[in-house]
Amino acid sequence: MRVQIELNKTKLIVRIVSTEGNINPGYVCESDVDSKIYLSASEAINKTYNKLFNNKTRYSGPSVLGFDNENITQELLSDVLFCHFKITVDKLSILIIELGDDMIGYLSSFMYKYQGKQSLFVQKIESKYYYIEVFQKKERVPFYSDFSPTKVWEKTGILKNYNGRILFGIEYPATINALKNYAESPICSMNEWNNIEVMSEAFEKHLKWKISVVELGMATPEFWTCSMDSSSESTALLYLFNKNLLNGVDNKEPEFIKKNKQLKVIIEKFWKSFKEAIRVNKCGLDEK
Repeated sequence: MRVQIELNKTKLIVRIVSTEGNINPGYVCESDVDSKIYLSASEAINKTYNKLFNNKTRYSGPSVLGFDNENITQELLSDVLFCHFKITVDKLSILIIELGDDMIGYLSSFMYKYQGKQSLFVQKIESKYYYIEVFQKKERVPFYSDFSPTKVWEKTGILKNYNGRILFGIEYPATINALKNYAESPICSMNEWNNIEVMSEAFEKHLKWKISVVELGMATPEFWTCSMDSSSESTALLYLFNKNLLNGVDNKEPEFIKKNKQLKVIIEKFWKSFKEAIRVNKCGLDEK
């Protein structure tokens, strides 16, 4: 994201970038010859301004960038599926950074002392496992993992008065509602099928996990249709299938094999459309 601002009749461009670990954003002022990444917008703007004009005038970075303008923030968040939020537990301020389907990819963090030093605790849920990483001055100190949030927090030896689920932030109504809304939110429309970024996110959220269960013979096929009312089409297809009139499939085959074949057709159609979208996006419709 790049924002152009004007201070003292001089135009400056501030760029928001990802920092190492993608936990917090970084800010770069393109007028700064050093192109240094700062941890706050205020620091990036004030340091660059001071170098250019040799004075100590200070500005509020978020205000200068327009982040306190409701119209600007609404426009920036118009197509954002999730916006991070904070949960307060006594003196702990837990930041919910990322969500995920069935909790996979969930990420939260907070500041607390570890071995007498102020530290950043990063909590992750991946592949049904719970992880805790502790950072001191950007350096990861210890790393813990276990199959439950309570067990993994027991390994740290601190904050023993709190349940692990509370420290992860996954038992609060705000988090539960956010996870529900995330799971129910649409990923793309028909007009976005040529958008590689959107289609990649759709694949990650809705189809990637199904490929593995197909290979294990554990998948349940889904019926996709463009019809507003799919009940009649579904009934007709079920009748044709039971009469052994669809693709010559013998309905005496084991049920999981028949379901596998149906789901594989869906996945093959998706990949065909996905590859065509990539080709069109790179070359244009006229392939130039």
